[in-house]
Amino acid sequence: MKKLFVALLVTLSALPAFAQYNPYPSSCQVVAVDRYNRVVARFYAQTDWRNGQCVQGLRQCNQEIRRRGWYDVRCAQVRNRW
Repeated sequence: MKKLFVALLVTLSALPAFAQYNPYPSSCQVVAVDRYNRVVARFYAQTDWRNGQCVQGLRQCNQEIRRRGWYDVRCAQVRNRW
């Protein structure tokens, strides 16, 4: 019984080491910016946990630029300031 208790205690104390840490916030923002750095549109999505990029938001932004036929507009990911 004592060995079982020690084994359980060691297993439970090691569990936080296996937890997946996400250093990136869960949501992100992408803006469509014209050549004068004015925001034309905003897009919100979830941050990719593997690289911290706003992949889905950038995809939505580029699709919207193509769909609306905007020229001299680019997509930029907004970084958190905190």
